[in-house]
Amino acid sequence: MKDADFDISTLLYEGEAIADYTLTGMGTNWGSPVYQCVTQPGSTDIHSALEETLHRIIDARIDTGDADDVLAETMGVVRADSIDAEDGVTPIDLDLGYALPGAITSFTERAPVACDPAEPLNMTDASACGPIR
Repeated sequence: MKDADFDISTLLYEGEAIADYTLTGMGTNWGSPVYQCVTQPGSTDIHSALEETLHRIIDARIDTGDADDVLAETMGVVRADSIDAEDGVTPIDLDLGYALPGAITSFTERAPVACDPAEPLNMTDASACGPIR
């Protein structure tokens, strides 16, 4: 379950997008969890997007002390030393001692959400647009 107090769209800067991805070994009988990161539209540099999002989440959650939980729930990221080599997993090392516990099996950039909170017919949560910084 995603942390109710965290919304990745609050990390977006103007011109950025959110991408959804899945990891190997994370699936269950009900499917695979979908994780998110912030990316530049059209970019193929997934590793940079992951590291940048990791830093933004840590910076955003420094005062709440729950960065590790938010990283795990939002990005699937864990502390690298918690991954057991005997699990047969090849982690993707990121930064600051964090890693993804498996390979990325899908990576899809979300389409931009055109919304205007002032529009009376906007029936969606305006947070999908993110605060443009």
